Amino acid sequence: MHTRNPLAAIAALALLSTIPAQAAEGDGAAPLLAFQPIAPLDYDSFWSEPLSDAVPDIDGDGELSRDELMAFLHSTTVEVSVYKADSSRNALIPIFGVSERNTSYQVVVDYVTYRIDEADVDEGGTTASYYYRTGVGVRLRADIHTRKAGIDILNLFGITGAVSRGDATGTMRFEVMGVGGELINGLIPVPAEISEESMMAAMQAVAAIKSNLYDDGVWINPVVFQRAPAYSIRRVATPSEAVGTTSP
Repeated sequence: MHTRNPLAAIAALALLSTIPAQAAEGDGAAPLLAFQPIAPLDYDSFWSEPLSDAVPDIDGDGELSRDELMAFLHSTTVEVSVYKADSSRNALIPIFGVSERNTSYQVVVDYVTYRIDEADVDEGGTTASYYYRTGVGVRLRADIHTRKAGIDILNLFGITGAVSRGDATGTMRFEVMGVGGELINGLIPVPAEISEESMMAAMQAVAAIKSNLYDDGVWINPVVFQRAPAYSIRRVATPSEAVGTTSP
């Protein structure tokens, strides 16, 4: 179980708003402050404070309403993460930029409504601090193999164009995070080869799921789905801005 530190997260959000989105540590490196996708984790199994206690009871009725949940998840974003397959280490390496020739990549796009909290994690006897995004949304994952260099792999439609030209091959998966119900289940596209048709179907599903979040037949149960090392934000702050030093 992890203890939330929402005060530190507020300071982190203030810092994030002042730093260029494409700030990077080196050529081809991932963005300095990029949150990385993780397998979705149930809120109550990850955080020590139950969701029912964490969400403010705005209307005072003692019940956890959909409106209160969505107010708790107060931010919205589209986050793109790109990884290059490294066969020598059997790993996926975060990158930022265009493709190389004859290389495999994984592109993850999260369309999410979320909040940020900080937690300390025990990593083999040492303690590391991370910022976690908790919320609901949709994740698209494209697994591609390039046949030429220079493909804009940060852009799903750029990937689709490359596949249609024969410059790449790939498949796409669609995952709903923290949202469910019969209506939502009926909107989820099946995994498919990347094509203009499958991409359009995915975009339509994203729009439909977002528009149905308040439907009575849809349930919401936020999950933890991204994290970023806290030091990556702290090290670009001045001492007076350091995360965790802000007074209430």
